[in-house]
Amino acid sequence: MPNYELTSLPEQLLEEWYLHCGTIFPVGVEYFRRHYVRDPRSRLDGIFIVRSGGWIVSTVRVFDRDVYLGGRKVGMGGIGEVSTHPDHREQGLSSRLLQSAVDYMADKYEISMLGTGLFHHYGKHGWQQSPTFTKAVEVTPAQAPAGCAVAIVSEPDGALLDTLSVLYDRYAPDLNCAVTRSRRYFHEWVAAELALLREGGNGALAVLSRGGVPVAYAVLRYDGIAEYIGERRADYVDALLTALAGFKPDAPLTSVKLPRDLPTSFKVTDEDTYKGWMVRLNRPFALPGGARVETTEQLVGYIAAHGGCGICGVDDF
Repeated sequence: MPNYELTSLPEQLLEEWYLHCGTIFPVGVEYFRRHYVRDPRSRLDGIFIVRSGGWIVSTVRVFDRDVYLGGRKVGMGGIGEVSTHPDHREQGLSSRLLQSAVDYMADKYEISMLGTGLFHHYGKHGWQQSPTFTKAVEVTPAQAPAGCAVAIVSEPDGALLDTLSVLYDRYAPDLNCAVTRSRRYFHEWVAAELALLREGGNGALAVLSRGGVPVAYAVLRYDGIAEYIGERRADYVDALLTALAGFKPDAPLTSVKLPRDLPTSFKVTDEDTYKGWMVRLNRPFALPGGARVETTEQLVGYIAAHGGCGICGVDDF
């Protein structure tokens, strides 16, 4: 029986940890290095590892975040990088690490979130599925509103990132589970994720400006809107969708997925409920207006009744 040692990650083992994660997941080592280095709120004490034979064989990371719920900021521990070397599976290592993460989060974050398809595994530790409501629309050419212009932005500079950050701060509190973002987070995490989309040809950023001043923007990832920030106007959404659907002139999209409650004049061709996000209540808290969330079931119900889980794809962990 192997000897297993569970600890938080020492800084001198960061490179080994990147290698472990990049070996288990197909996205590769640089993905995990980027998500640590470009995250202004990275915490070594929130990364738990199991070592055996002098090597990391299993890990769980808690991402340090705040999210909006009912317009207020709530501490959120995001669970990611859950992985075990194939030679050490079926030993309960992931469950031990998740329990360490739960204990760690108890006095730090009101809620926890994770994205997965392994619902039963995380359900044993208190997470429950939280729905995201989407629709698919048939995109046809739409003009920008009078006095407005839309542009695909390949490489947003620092000034534009600052402007988008201001827009995000104005509109994101209306999106339940949207991550709060500092200016530094915009310049480091968001800029890196947008660059990755651009370099891989998997998405684009479109900005709608009125009189030369950005008033709304959207991010396309694959065939769906990963983020829309701005006033909820169908003409804004239509103009941005038109631009994003054609960001690859040789392979334009005719159908795009977007949040179900986002207004558009385009024909809706399908509706879906994505249940890959799970949430967990770590400790009770009060919502604006005084209503208290005392159980995970109440948390799930509140999110579902107020538009569903609205975390933006750019913030995926």
